[in-house]
Amino acid sequence: MAPQSTIIITGGTGSLGSSLARALETSYPGRFHLLLTCRNPDDEHAKTISTFLESKKGSFALEKLDLSDLDGVRTFVGDVKARVASGELKGLVGGGLVNCAANQTFFKGQKWKDVMYTVNCLAPALLMRGLLGVMLEGEGSTVVNVGSGAYEIGRCDYFEGKEESEGKEGEKVGFLEGMKRYGSCKLVTMMVGFAFQRRLYTVYPENKVHIINLDPGSMNAGGRLLGSERHWVFPILYGILGVTGPLLRLVRKDAINPPSVPAKAIADLFGSPKESEGRVWKTGKYFILDDEKKPNALSLNDGKQDEVWKNVGRDTGLGDGLKV
Repeated sequence: MAPQSTIIITGGTGSLGSSLARALETSYPGRFHLLLTCRNPDDEHAKTISTFLESKKGSFALEKLDLSDLDGVRTFVGDVKARVASGELKGLVGGGLVNCAANQTFFKGQKWKDVMYTVNCLAPALLMRGLLGVMLEGEGSTVVNVGSGAYEIGRCDYFEGKEESEGKEGEKVGFLEGMKRYGSCKLVTMMVGFAFQRRLYTVYPENKVHIINLDPGSMNAGGRLLGSERHWVFPILYGILGVTGPLLRLVRKDAINPPSVPAKAIADLFGSPKESEGRVWKTGKYFILDDEKKPNALSLNDGKQDEVWKNVGRDTGLGDGLKV
């Protein structure tokens, strides 16, 4: 019998997404139907993870989804709602990321020109809020937004007014500005998740939807994490971290790991949930790998969370309310 619990993994053929699919099917065989999304379901990475899941006789689907295309995300949400209505949406993992390639193109010539903001902030918000009705119907759903320690250098208002800036099509940004931009993406998504959890508790006080921001730590997966428009700093930095990783992990276990390490931490959130995760949550949680931590004061500020929620609701067209 096919599993009734679905887990959606955006970026399902990427380094972390494919490692998560492997971890779920290896550690919890037959428990979940894995819906993996990616921009190119025909490339070599898609074929590799498909072959692995087929060898395990896993239940899965591989579907095309470009997170920079918000209309496509809306269509995907509608399709998923129809398909899992008779089952259960156990989880949503936001693994489809524009990584910290600080030299990435800033403007894309769309209404929302910053592709990093669209992919990392707006698309996850559309998915979380669009699939809320299905998640509320199940026995418990977990949303995992993949974060980064770079949120500490981010600004929650970084993207306000960017569409009206004097930047030109195809303009590049430097290393430091790119890191600030990336960290701002992670901060905004974290704060949207925390604001979402607070609203869920107010509107649906008995809900079992849990929203987690999880920092996977530094990952060493070579060029797949660096992208094609990487800044020259990153190949050097990752090379050094790859060599020194064993020593760094003696001090911090999240210092530099293969993607399989954070993948296992995420998989266990679904396969071996902690007893406390069966309760109603009043606020979202922040993890570094499998350790729950307290994030910085800005991310926990209710007023600032509400501002970010309003801004992202405006940019996605979802507004301020919780529509099911």
